[in-house]
Amino acid sequence: MSDLLPPPSDLTFEFIGTNAFTDGGGGEPHLRYEVLEGRTIIQMDGIRAAGSGAFPPDGVVDAEIELIGEFVLTAANFLL
Repeated sequence: MSDLLPPPSDLTFEFIGTNAFTDGGGGEPHLRYEVLEGRTIIQMDGIRAAGSGAFPPDGVVDAEIELIGEFVLTAANFLL
């Protein structure tokens, strides 16, 4: 079973706050957020949507979570 990829809970993210994702650069998956019209959107880049592991960030949102309300988030709000 050594060919299995780690589950998503084993991924380590780099929190980039409200900064935009950048194209390429490799490294760890990125986590960012934005506040829009009474909602806080948490976005991830560098994960497979099906949860089968990580691949290098490419500047494109792979998954997102929407919170109702406007929040200021920091890396301390997440288990990265």
